[in-house]
Amino acid sequence: MTTELSISGILPATLYPATTSRLSAFCDSADSFALREEVYERTAASSSGAPAPDPDSQRVRVKALRTRSKGERVEWTIQLNQKPEPPRTAPRALQFGVTEFAVEEGSDPRALVDSLGFSKKAFVTHRRGQVWRRGAVSVELFQLYESDTAPEPLDPASYAVSVSTRFTASSSSSSSAPNGRATSNPGTPGAGASQEVRDRAIAALEDVARLLKGLVDLARVD
Repeated sequence: MTTELSISGILPATLYPATTSRLSAFCDSADSFALREEVYERTAASSSGAPAPDPDSQRVRVKALRTRSKGERVEWTIQLNQKPEPPRTAPRALQFGVTEFAVEEGSDPRALVDSLGFSKKAFVTHRRGQVWRRGAVSVELFQLYESDTAPEPLDPASYAVSVSTRFTASSSSSSSAPNGRATSNPGTPGAGASQEVRDRAIAALEDVARLLKGLVDLARVD
């Protein structure tokens, strides 16, 4: 199963230049992006009238991502998230299981999620900003807009900062850390190996938190 970990915070717009300067020196690559995210819910009829034990499991996200490096090409993905781990078991970062798959070019992602029973649009968000990458860690600085073409952000005075990474738990004795280095642990049980990968992923997020200390406070945000 793929697990996503993230920490986030709010950055005053006046500190944006200093933040991008630190990230440019620290990260491997950078790109500008525009993301439209549509969230769909199951209707009562498609849920057969049964109560939903987990509201998140009754939602699906349709994402349309455009980056500078891909030009005008839009990459569509469909994402389903599990309910986040509670703070008592995951206090250092927001943690949840995620299933995401790319939509084949020429296919209609909205028709696909509708066929799966997700026919009610809950809300839409529009993000524009910059993304930096270091290994498996992504750092997004973005603002929210009312629409794809809106010239001004909803809040010009601040940026949202989201630092995230994903890993796949493995019962193998060899685990891959977010920085790409593999560690070999002969005889390590699967649970121990998974915990080690998780700890390394969190450590990679905290490296970014330390890098940006004094500019933005990054922590788990539900």
